[in-house]
Amino acid sequence: MSSCPKCRRRLASDAEYCPYDGTPVPREVGVGSVLAERYHIIGELGRGGMGTVYRAWQSDLDRPVAIKVLHPHLASEPELRHRFRREARAVAMLSHANVVSLYDVGEHDDGSPYLVMEYVSGVALDEAFAEGTRLPGRRALRLVRQVASALAAAHEAGIVHRDLKLANLLLSIQTGEPDTIKVVDFGIAKLVGGSASKSIMDLTRMGEVCGTPEYMAPEQAKGEPLDHRCDYYSLGVVLYRLVTGKTPYGRTGMAAAVAHVEEPVPDPRDTHPDTPRVVAELIMRLMAKEPGERPADGAELLAAIDWALVQLDRRPSATVIEEPLPRLELSVPADRRSGWGLVALVLCLLIGGLGLFAALVPSTPDPRVERSMAPARGLEPLPSGSVDEGPRRAVVTSTATGTVRVLLPLEPEVDRPQVVLIDLWTDDGKPAAEPVSATVIGPDGAHSPVQVVATDMPGRYRIDRRFADLGVHQVVVEVADTELAISLEVVGDSGRS
Repeated sequence: MSSCPKCRRRLASDAEYCPYDGTPVPREVGVGSVLAERYHIIGELGRGGMGTVYRAWQSDLDRPVAIKVLHPHLASEPELRHRFRREARAVAMLSHANVVSLYDVGEHDDGSPYLVMEYVSGVALDEAFAEGTRLPGRRALRLVRQVASALAAAHEAGIVHRDLKLANLLLSIQTGEPDTIKVVDFGIAKLVGGSASKSIMDLTRMGEVCGTPEYMAPEQAKGEPLDHRCDYYSLGVVLYRLVTGKTPYGRTGMAAAVAHVEEPVPDPRDTHPDTPRVVAELIMRLMAKEPGERPADGAELLAAIDWALVQLDRRPSATVIEEPLPRLELSVPADRRSGWGLVALVLCLLIGGLGLFAALVPSTPDPRVERSMAPARGLEPLPSGSVDEGPRRAVVTSTATGTVRVLLPLEPEVDRPQVVLIDLWTDDGKPAAEPVSATVIGPDGAHSPVQVVATDMPGRYRIDRRFADLGVHQVVVEVADTELAISLEVVGDSGRS
């Protein structure tokens, strides 16, 4: 639908003139449109109940931007248009690394207001982590902490989001950056009624305008007055979704809103017993039915998340064997078993040139390696194949549920392709299969994601990387919230004797 720019009556989408006063009806905003003589729309990024988001090019500053245009049928409502601009001005006051910046506001010839925002090269969390995808507790907490930091800044400015969900959290994929979250659509959910007098049916019908039922705080679903703590409830739902792969209660629409009001606070351990206790407890605190039982403010929220991260960082140490090991031959296992909740590795590269790791297991166990395990486990041999990468030193750690073994080269060369092989075993000594994620932290503190590939060999994962910078690097590999720290001094060509 479109609307008359003069009388504001709603018209058919193909109307060229208003039948009531004869006013020409301008073309609706779309690909090919130019707004304010400088925003050239080149593609559509997404469409929702509130409006359409386009990718555009700002010609006067030579930069990409994202433009959200209010739907024409909503633009004809004076109150909505007024609130759209008022909230846009409020969001423009925010300056935070985890909030998408607002550059400009305007109004198209057809009367549709629009917001010009920072363009983020990335993907929304609901696309990055499809339903059923579970994240390790530590990674989920790190993502959620960024959202909490953004909320703290917004709440300090008097802005309540009211529609926090995975679709409104963008994961930036810029090279050299860590998992960076950008929160979008601040303030948009306040467009309908400052008194928060809408019912569940109103909220469900309006969709993105007033909130999303699957993430909605009980007081929001009941149409009660809201404050910043409704965002904390939604953040708890976000964390639940990240660590379990699904939203609480398993319902959608109005049924989900009713469940948030009437059903007990969910414990993720009921369906996923391997969820870390501190993560489960944080989720249940954030999703408390009464706002007064949630964190009081941003400082308390961030402190709670930081405390949970500290608890997850309490990990067993590893044994490091300094003497070099011989080249190793690998043999085929008798069988394979998965279902393991074991280990995360933090591999610290001490660089004078470049760093590299490899985890290999000899078909005949080397006594120095077995001696490092406490207690030594009867590990099944790994699959066939041979590795000829020179002498190594071994690092082995064991936990209550499994074992990790890593072999590190003694003399890696600078600026050459390097390989990390990570082998995982279950508690009963069988090769294990678990999701593994990794990040490299460079000497300057810059983060960049690392691709971890499951090989054809059961229990084996591979990282390929070339380190070009000198200095101390950290390679952080996570599996089921356990960490193993290893230091390695690497020499470049100029440092060889």
